[in-house]
Amino acid sequence: MPIPQAATETSFSEFLKATIAGGLLFLLPLVLVALLLGHAYFKKNEYSKALQYYEAVLANRPGSWEAGLIRQLLAGTAGEA
Repeated sequence: MPIPQAATETSFSEFLKATIAGGLLFLLPLVLVALLLGHAYFKKNEYSKALQYYEAVLANRPGSWEAGLIRQLLAGTAGEA
């Protein structure tokens, strides 16, 4: 007994819709992770620039406890500790 043509087209279109929806739901977390990592990369660059600036400013008093504290705080937030 042959399968009716209308039922085949309907199930293929449902399959296609489900495949596209599943693909988008699979890719959404990957895109979000990529955006988050890109944002973190640029923030790290900003913190590294701040660290270089404060080290240049505090170079005239390298042994002071303030200079050490600022270096450790900035290096800790930039992930360089």
